[in-house]
Amino acid sequence: LGLGISVLKAAFIVLAVDAGDLVTKPFVSPVIKRIGYRNALFATSFIGAGGLLFIAIGAGSQPIALLICVLVVIGAARGILFSGTTGLTYVDIKRDQHNMSSVVSATSLQLGNALAVAFVSIILLIAGAAMGRAGAGPGLAETRIAILALGIVAAISAMGFRSLPKTVTVGRPDAASLK
Repeated sequence: LGLGISVLKAAFIVLAVDAGDLVTKPFVSPVIKRIGYRNALFATSFIGAGGLLFIAIGAGSQPIALLICVLVVIGAARGILFSGTTGLTYVDIKRDQHNMSSVVSATSLQLGNALAVAFVSIILLIAGAAMGRAGAGPGLAETRIAILALGIVAAISAMGFRSLPKTVTVGRPDAASLK
């Protein structure tokens, strides 16, 4: 909406993220098997962060088609990242505890999403106040700042995946430990 487009058009543009996510589902396992969990999670997390930074820097000046392409790439990276991190949820969990860990995993994911929304909301409020627009809806400048902040946090978070052991795998009890 900060780009000056209708809500309906913005909703269809955001669907590009979900399209990228869905398209990658058949490729998640082969990608992870080929380059490993650590590298797959780091790379896809960093690609997502880079996409956010690209959008933040060029927001409003890039063609909508380019924005959609970037969002598809972000969605594809997110699809591999979420599938990979979900798999890691069960690395050190005994099979008889999977039901309980599934609930904890889903709750953690939703909590993370809620924290991201709260973080972006706070950044939008601070940016609006700093620009003398407190109480007004976010404009392009505030939107850019919020996306930039989210991209920076995502890039910093990506570094956490580098600490995973190179050999971490899921699905093989003999090799599935993070310890």
